[in-house]
This record gives sequence, C-alpha cells and structure tokens, in this order.
Amino acid sequence: MGLDNRHSNGNTSYADKNVLDYGLHSLCHGRFQDMQPGTGATSWLQDRYALVRYEDVISDVAAMADNMYNFAGVPNHPDVLHWIQLNTNTSEGGPFSRRRNSKHAANSWRFKLTFSQVMKIQEYCAERMRLLGYTFVTDETMLRNVSISTLGEMDQDVTVIR
Repeated sequence: MGLDNRHSNGNTSYADKNVLDYGLHSLCHGRFQDMQPGTGATSWLQDRYALVRYEDVISDVAAMADNMYNFAGVPNHPDVLHWIQLNTNTSEGGPFSRRRNSKHAANSWRFKLTFSQVMKIQEYCAERMRLLGYTFVTDETMLRNVSISTLGEMDQDVTVIR
C-alpha cells in the first residue's frame, strides 16, 4: 500500500490517494477477522495463535524472539540472536535493506503522514485500533512528538506474546 508523500499529480499526493482508496478498507476490515474475539472464528486457533505488534517486538527484539520461539514450542538458535543484533539496531542500509534501526522505523509514519491522513486512518480503522490497544492521535503536536506513545493495552480477549 505504501503511504508516503510522493506526488502522483500536481494536487493529490500518493498517500492521500491511498488513504482514500480501498487500501484502508482492506487493511482494517479484511485482514484481521480471525483476531476478533467472540466471533467464533478464532476457536480453532485457540492456543495456536498469538498477536504480536511490531512495536512490541522492537521494544526488545531478542526477548520477543525468544518468547515467540517458546510460544511455538521451538528452541531458539544462537544464530537468531546474532542476526537480530546485526540487523535491528543499525543506521546502515536503505529503505529496502534488511538492516535498520527498528525503533526509528516504528515511528517513521509520524513524520511521513499528514495529520489529516492519520485522522482518516483512525476513522476507518477505529475498531481494530482499539482491539490492538493503539491510542488515537488527537492533534498535530501529538502526532509529531515521538515521546508520546501511541501504544496501550490490547483487548483482554486477544492472546498476546509479551
């Protein structure tokens, strides 16, 4: 989907077009039906599925990798920790590189999207955002201030790896 600020014509940015197109509907309503508690869709996934937010993973990548391996019942391999250390906390690489500063990448949307785009995303995705425990951005200042977290607690009926 690629929400960024490249211009497709003189007046409308690429990001505005995607925010208004089907991409949000698909992202917010189509992909996450199995995670909705109480729908019965998740019964066959009981104890086999856990939701992991990117932001939770990057808060401590090595620990979360270990927790995910434990959840899956698979032993963690030392090469995994080495790869994590090498690739998730570096300033090397470009937009298509596997190497990046993951914590910086998690907040990059706050500078790439306009406040009106964020408001549109929050409007379309409100139900999913609440379920996932995201805090709604209320103004431009909050959007740009990365010291204000947009993460809260996830719905208590969602199985979470921590």
